Amino acid sequence: MTFFYGRTTHSIDEKSRVMLPKKYHEILKGNLYLVFGFDEGSIYLYTEEAFCSRKDQFENLNDLSNEERRLQRTFFSNVYDCTLDKQGRVLLPKDLMLRAGITKEVVIIGSGTHLEIWDKLRYEQAFSLDIKEYGNLADTVAKKI
Repeated sequence: MTFFYGRTTHSIDEKSRVMLPKKYHEILKGNLYLVFGFDEGSIYLYTEEAFCSRKDQFENLNDLSNEERRLQRTFFSNVYDCTLDKQGRVLLPKDLMLRAGITKEVVIIGSGTHLEIWDKLRYEQAFSLDIKEYGNLADTVAKKI
């Protein structure tokens, strides 16, 4: 499976398209999936392989559980198929942009199995909190491994 990393800043054009990092253009050929991100202010972009893996996790949730059913519903109702155009851009659906608060400038970050597309201001706010808690997050996660 592909591993995404790094951070770049891009502008949204007048047709709601964003250029994706050039180093990933070959990897991002074929079917892609845009999904409302789990963090407010973000949209996730999955390759078909990564999306199928995530989909399998969601399909195994218990639909008799209110929380799990709501999570499935929210996730699957906000999935959009897409592909890169010849210039390496992807069209962002207006409703995902609205929910994420994305207007003009975005930060695209690699997050392991997927890319995250963030409104620049929201990303800077989230990142400043994450970087302050970085050591504590590592400690908390290490206890679960």
